[in-house]
Amino acid sequence: MQSNENNLDRSLFVFADKTRKSAEESAPKAPSVGYFKDAWRRFSKNRSSLAALVILAVLVLFCILAPLLSPYTLADKESVYPNKRPILPLFENAGFWDGGRENEFTEDNYYYFLAIARETGATPILKTLKSYEKTQTVGGVQKTTKMYRLRVDSYKEVGVVNGLNISKADFEAICRYQDETGRRVLMPLVDTSRLYGFDRGEGGGNYWYEIDKKGKPVLSGGEFQPLYLSVAADSPLKNQYAEYDSLRAPTDDGSFVYGKANQSGYSTRIYYYEYYRYKNGYYPKYYFGTNTYGQDIFAALGNGAAFSLLLSLGVSALNLLIGAAYGAIEGYYGGKVDLFMERFAEILSGIPFTVVVTLFAYHLAAKVGVIPSFLFAFITTGWISTASLTRKQFYRFKNREYVMAARTLGAKDGRIILKHVFPNSVGTIITSAAMLIPSVIGLETTLTYLGIVNLSAAGATSLGTLIELGKTSLDTAPHVLLFPAVFLALVMISFNLLGNGLRDAFNPTLRFSE
Repeated sequence: MQSNENNLDRSLFVFADKTRKSAEESAPKAPSVGYFKDAWRRFSKNRSSLAALVILAVLVLFCILAPLLSPYTLADKESVYPNKRPILPLFENAGFWDGGRENEFTEDNYYYFLAIARETGATPILKTLKSYEKTQTVGGVQKTTKMYRLRVDSYKEVGVVNGLNISKADFEAICRYQDETGRRVLMPLVDTSRLYGFDRGEGGGNYWYEIDKKGKPVLSGGEFQPLYLSVAADSPLKNQYAEYDSLRAPTDDGSFVYGKANQSGYSTRIYYYEYYRYKNGYYPKYYFGTNTYGQDIFAALGNGAAFSLLLSLGVSALNLLIGAAYGAIEGYYGGKVDLFMERFAEILSGIPFTVVVTLFAYHLAAKVGVIPSFLFAFITTGWISTASLTRKQFYRFKNREYVMAARTLGAKDGRIILKHVFPNSVGTIITSAAMLIPSVIGLETTLTYLGIVNLSAAGATSLGTLIELGKTSLDTAPHVLLFPAVFLALVMISFNLLGNGLRDAFNPTLRFSE
């Protein structure tokens, strides 16, 4: 029988025209977009996440530049200037950020500041806002007190420090400094035997004038009456005092005493604002003010924030590495391997984190140091959440067709995990790691704030340490708490917004969506 193939009509077969394209071929094609490029495209459309990324970049830049721009380090502690207000030369006459503080003062305080200005030539009162009379009933008797609301320079109000011991060489160097600059540092000693209330002479170097029994200054012609210690040239006590030949007080007839000899050199009265310039070569430059220890908050915040960020990034990276590897093995192999590993993780997760940190701080810190023990505490249980998430992702993807095909073609377990399963889970894992960073910062801040971890012992500081210092002076110096608290708030909010943006960007279900 003859085949039907021999009866086919040859006209049905026509060679294709290579110059002519089908409708499908001629249709415009979208350029190929990779996974991460598509994720970035979606992330860049999230304005809040972009703003958070910019804020974080600025904060990181601050951490880098602050220690470089500040002339101070964490080791610089100015005991005479604790809790002093922020000062920027740019705002010298602006009424804010000029080192000043506003408060209510009695008339005695007002004259106290005037006396500082009279003796040193400084201007501790930046501005007199108002004056009024305040009436109070004390013991059934009405008492009227004149009050002043003043804006006072928190540095110059220190005025003169009494009983400051300096060496003989330093005393002579200060004398030369005064002669060269024309600015007085050394002030005459006060004859405390003539000063009413001996404690005023010991406790405050600014009581150099005559005071009555009520604590009021005794004025003559509107001028203070000085009570400087005077010793005649032929006095047998002359050798107890320093030989002085430099700038003198306006009323000095050559007999005033500027230093009393002791074992270390001389006990002096020093105008501290100018003495500070003599020591450092510049007047106070505390852009964010000082804390309770007299540290520069600007430099301390840069160092402390850098420590907190580096700690959180390091902990997140290590937890991501350990958790991803642990969860990948659990999820890929399953069965008894998964059962054993999951029970071990559950046992660790049942230990309270505070207990872990406390044990490490009290026992391990003595051997390896505070910071390494702190890091170990975070890593001990911090990887468990990442491992659990990775495990779920591997259970989700390990039986997909492309994984089965790779296994059929002879791919090893390691290759399947790293090349086929893990890349499909990386978006969710990265988002989890990003959300872990603010969690670590929050935990670190809480632990250092509560004093469970003492970073000061290691010569370091953090956001929590700075906030802890601010709580003790919240009423009198709120700026000590303000700057680290604002920085912490910006970091936490920005990381959370960034995490939300990464979650949406790496969500596989939103791929190529608009």
